[in-house]
Amino acid sequence: MQLCDFEEQIFSMDQAIHREISKYPLPTRPRPPKDLRRLRAIVRRAAGDLILCRDVDHAIRRLRDDPEAWSAIVALTVEAPLSLDDHKLAGRRAFEATPREPHGLPFYPFCFYLIELCDVLLLAQPENGEARPVSTSAATVRNDSCYRLALS
Repeated sequence: MQLCDFEEQIFSMDQAIHREISKYPLPTRPRPPKDLRRLRAIVRRAAGDLILCRDVDHAIRRLRDDPEAWSAIVALTVEAPLSLDDHKLAGRRAFEATPREPHGLPFYPFCFYLIELCDVLLLAQPENGEARPVSTSAATVRNDSCYRLALS
């Protein structure tokens, strides 16, 4: 599997989840925690729950049953102060940590991307505590990375 294929899997899952959020929002969306350690813990727990999902519908049902996780994933992938390079780094690190193609675990790439994005968020926070502005969404990363790979 090449990096672009891995990213395609990540971002197709991401798009499906965000499309579902747009079409059928939760009646009440809990606010994601402002404490980044708590946010990262919730996302890591959610990734652990989602990794065994057999398809997108199964994952969305699980997220609907856990609005806190749903909200935290949206906060991390869309609202967090991460740059395009931060998203690319998380995808690349998840790919490099994957020993072989994850047959039978369709959410493996997305879940490892979420875990790596948690780590990148920690690294992206300046020591003075000021957050950087949000500059991209995960879907933008997919388009840029795959495009660059196709050109090389």
